Amino acid sequence: MTVYSLPSKNDRFLHAMPLCGIQEVEVHCTWPFSGLHLFSQLLGKMKSLQRLSLNIGIPKDVNPEEWEKRAQSVNPFTSVFLHLHHLQELYLESPSFLQGHLDQVFSPRFRKRWKSSVQTSLVYLGGDFVRVYNSPLEVFSLTNCTLTEEDLTHLFQSPHITHLKDLCLRGVPLTSVREPLRALLELNAATLQHLDLGQCGLQDPQLEALLPALSSCSQLNSLSLHGNHLSMATLEKLLHCTSGLQHLCLQLFPAPLESFSPHRVLQSGTFNLLCIQISKILRDLGHPRSIVLTTGHCKYCAKKVFRNWEPMILPCLLCLCDYTRLSFSLTGRDI
Repeated sequence: MTVYSLPSKNDRFLHAMPLCGIQEVEVHCTWPFSGLHLFSQLLGKMKSLQRLSLNIGIPKDVNPEEWEKRAQSVNPFTSVFLHLHHLQELYLESPSFLQGHLDQVFSPRFRKRWKSSVQTSLVYLGGDFVRVYNSPLEVFSLTNCTLTEEDLTHLFQSPHITHLKDLCLRGVPLTSVREPLRALLELNAATLQHLDLGQCGLQDPQLEALLPALSSCSQLNSLSLHGNHLSMATLEKLLHCTSGLQHLCLQLFPAPLESFSPHRVLQSGTFNLLCIQISKILRDLGHPRSIVLTTGHCKYCAKKVFRNWEPMILPCLLCLCDYTRLSFSLTGRDI
């Protein structure tokens, strides 16, 4: 089911639908907080929901008094997750309304009641043994929003996202949560296949702190670091650190910092030389993979290139940034 407009209390169609049998829901709407409250009542009836994608905007003209009272609508919404026992995929696009409330989505009450009929195991987290259910989320996507450090720390320590296959944090500043993020990657090392850390504000120190955790992600198939500020030396360390990941075949990287002038103007000659250097590193490592280097920071074209985790080298009409694809195969042919 896809929702594009605000549901009405008197919407006979929605109330007549067998909501308990719905397995997938996508929401693309701009709602006042009252609309969020109304939708949460419908969402709570979707007992079989497996995939939930939310792109809910709040009107920019919300007055300060209403914004301060947003908890009256947000709290009922987050409490709905108590009842989504079968949820496997959760996508949150620009969820600014959750700022300061994200911990409630994965609150202790939520974890205790989630999948109460399945077997559980114990995992050591933050000095305590916590109970982790054996059917946690497989896909978690949180994109294009600025959250508090407390929000992100609570999120990254949630036992319900310890067996992820896909993790997308594109457009979420992560500079202040380096250690919780590292711990999250380590907990998901045995299952993680796709990781998107594009446009997260990462610089050399933050990424280098994550390298040991990344190198342990044995099932990793694709990795995006688009839009971060990384030097050639750090990208080279990353290539060497992940060279033992046999499933890793696609990586989306920013052009190295050395490719630009102090005023962020691309120096084409330098960029081309660095591409040649990266190609040589790929050949020396001897592991087949594709690397896409982008000279821009546009979230739209990054999403296009990484759609369905396949490289689509198409120009972006919004920013006209360039992409260079470097590939190495065991036949010795660069593509």
